[in-house]
Amino acid sequence: MPPDRCALSEFTAYGLFVRGTFEELFSVVPDAWKRLFSILHSNDMENLNALEISLGSADGIYTEFLGVSADHASHRPTELTEYRIPAAEYYHLNHDGPLSAIPESYAVLYEFARQEGVRCDQLKIDSGYHAHASLPHDLYIRIAGQASQR
Repeated sequence: MPPDRCALSEFTAYGLFVRGTFEELFSVVPDAWKRLFSILHSNDMENLNALEISLGSADGIYTEFLGVSADHASHRPTELTEYRIPAAEYYHLNHDGPLSAIPESYAVLYEFARQEGVRCDQLKIDSGYHAHASLPHDLYIRIAGQASQR
């Protein structure tokens, strides 16, 4: 199924910021997932669908946000930070394969946008992480020129 263009309303997430070089992300992101799922478990929220928001890079340092939508959470655990994602238009693709193939699905999204003549920025949303299950992932890349917040 080809990517589709959609609008996402503003939403708030509760989670953890992770920063590092590209190489460091391969260790700090999995560690942050373990920490996030531990926090969710201790707050009786382990059944929530989690997401990873890639906020881009500056000076070789990448910023990721791992969390859950506040709409589905009963409360914000004190260990988690609140982050607001402004309303924007995105290209979306459903990824129903291994986690290791998500970069290829993002490449499909960026290539689709290029063919459509639409520029996308660095913000990406990957929703579908779960502590106890393997779920399909909804992947989004934000269309450039939309609101941004860091």
